[in-house]
Amino acid sequence: MSTGLAERVFGPISRLLDRLPYASKFGAIFAVLLIGNAILFVQLYGHSTRELRSAERQLEGLDLFDQGLELVLAAQVHRGLSTGYISGEVDMGERMTHARAVLAERLTLLDRRLKANAAWASLYDGWKPIRTELDMLVEHGLHMSSADNFHFHTRAIGLALSWMMDLTDVAGLYNHADPLRQNLQSASLRTVPALIEAMGQLRGLVTGYLAQARANPAVERSILLKLGELRLIEGELNSRLEKVARHSPELAGAVASALGELFEATERIRAAINDEVIAGRFGLGASEYFDLNTAAIALALSHYHELLEPAVRDQLNTHVAGSRSAQAGHLLIAGGIILLAAYLFGGIYHSIRRSVAELVDGAHRFGEGRLDGTVMLSANDELRQVAERMNAMARELSADITALEQARAQLELAASVFSHAREGIAITDADGTILDVNEAFTRITGYAREEVVGHTPRLLKSGHQDDDFYTRMWRELQSVGHWSGEIWNRHKSGKTYPEMLTIAAVRDDDERITGYVSLFTDITRQKADELRLRQMAHFDPLTGLANRILLIDRLEQALARNRRGGALFAVAYIDLDGFKAINDLHGHHMGDHLLITLARRMKACLRAHDTVARLGGDEFVVLLTELHDLELAKTLVERLLEQLQQPVEIDGLRLQVSGSIGIAVNNPGADVDADRLLRHADHAMYQAKSSGKNRFCVFAGMQAEAEATPDHAG
Repeated sequence: MSTGLAERVFGPISRLLDRLPYASKFGAIFAVLLIGNAILFVQLYGHSTRELRSAERQLEGLDLFDQGLELVLAAQVHRGLSTGYISGEVDMGERMTHARAVLAERLTLLDRRLKANAAWASLYDGWKPIRTELDMLVEHGLHMSSADNFHFHTRAIGLALSWMMDLTDVAGLYNHADPLRQNLQSASLRTVPALIEAMGQLRGLVTGYLAQARANPAVERSILLKLGELRLIEGELNSRLEKVARHSPELAGAVASALGELFEATERIRAAINDEVIAGRFGLGASEYFDLNTAAIALALSHYHELLEPAVRDQLNTHVAGSRSAQAGHLLIAGGIILLAAYLFGGIYHSIRRSVAELVDGAHRFGEGRLDGTVMLSANDELRQVAERMNAMARELSADITALEQARAQLELAASVFSHAREGIAITDADGTILDVNEAFTRITGYAREEVVGHTPRLLKSGHQDDDFYTRMWRELQSVGHWSGEIWNRHKSGKTYPEMLTIAAVRDDDERITGYVSLFTDITRQKADELRLRQMAHFDPLTGLANRILLIDRLEQALARNRRGGALFAVAYIDLDGFKAINDLHGHHMGDHLLITLARRMKACLRAHDTVARLGGDEFVVLLTELHDLELAKTLVERLLEQLQQPVEIDGLRLQVSGSIGIAVNNPGADVDADRLLRHADHAMYQAKSSGKNRFCVFAGMQAEAEATPDHAG
């Protein structure tokens, strides 16, 4: 800072302090420091108080979550018993009456607690429709069909689980950077409730199925889908708890034991379903299966209450204790700082008073003519520099030499980094003319140093970016001083490649740009890896068609457009007729080739914006968008039937299958979700199967009407 500027900035306060003795000067400074420390203490104490309140709110939220989980369990038991009772298992009547009373009690307790605590008022609006629907099921659920009773129960339980997830967010139970807390709370508050609900839905579906004691393909398919969902949730729980065990070795033994017991229980459920539902034996009673599934749910709940929930609570209690300790620590620190500051300022004041006295004594000696003496100060500060100006000059000269040596060492280090860096580096002047490049630059671009020095980086331009891109880049460089991003450049061989580029402007002491330094790396392999990961995540590995994840995404997009008044669209559910026989007779290799060929044919006969997806096995779904009317959908489906029944030549064998197709249409503005549309199309497909195969069937309300041309009739 210049002398003139320093005088303008500090002159007024300096003149004021010049009027005061050192004691008053230091007293004023100490007062300012004391005030600043008090402000800092208030901020720190307030922060720790907020942390404490947050931790206490998390504990209260965990208590409320436990109460919500008890409600969900009561609703699940009521769903299973009422479904079995409606389906014909009258022996469940007494147990169902008790379950109804328990569910009503849980509803009342949770409602009372939410009303009593204003802190949870934001959750009450989401709670009211759950309470209303469960009250309706308690009063009128037995007057519904078995399917409607199960559906409304499942919907209400799903709303309750979603509400519980909102509770964890409001209570701050889920956003933690600590891996142990994150995985422990995710397993306890999200995965375990999802696992219990999946087992609860299986309990309701299978109990109702066994109570009816007759085959029902639609219910069987729902059961199989739920089994798959249960396995996915088990995998998620296993992954989360393995991470918990890895980060908390003291929990490892209990976690391993809990997982073993839980997976044994779910395997017993699968074995029972395989024997009774898939094999169609009906040897196990609905009540027996209900008790078997209930025991598995009770085991999952016991591990939650005995292992996971206490561990989460311990973490939160530790957080509370830590926040309280932080409050006490802030008090101690603030007091310590004040005492230290007082001691430090007293020492500084005493040191300066002693140095001034020694200077005055030396001045007296010089005034008396004793010029051979020197003033030696014990303090190593500015006052000593006054007495030792000549020594100070020598020290400054020595310091300058040392600084030059350090600067040379830094230059040598920078040159070594420039030469041996794995990233390409280019240095240009202010006009963008290349002054120097390193070896990595020549390796990545293919150009030798002599071929680029004196040129601009435009010789690497690939043409992938337009002029507006470069205009924005240079504008940002001029205004901000740096730019970073992905860019495509051209190798000397002509091949283009992606790179991650960072450019920084170099400025002189007057803040004028004197040049630029760019650093880049070739990210071709990274881009290829990203593309491969996207392909694996959204496409079927056998046929290359969209998988279920991509299908659901596009279906949700179509529904969103439809709700805004978009065009009509349809979902076609396809099951191949006769494929299993080919697979069994000729082997999976032939079956795979057949699926690949049929997938290619289906995609070729549809429009570019239609989506063909493979769900697994010989099941496909086609999303037909931008339809003018239902007839266009039928025309497109007829093309599919025509292509599916065409023979396929594989290794000299002539193979032929056909298709049964179910169509579900969503009219503009209709309120329906993706899962329901798929179920409608699946229902219509089964109707096409039962009507003779090699045809399609359109879902209309609860009925499906089969349609087939003479060419496509079974």
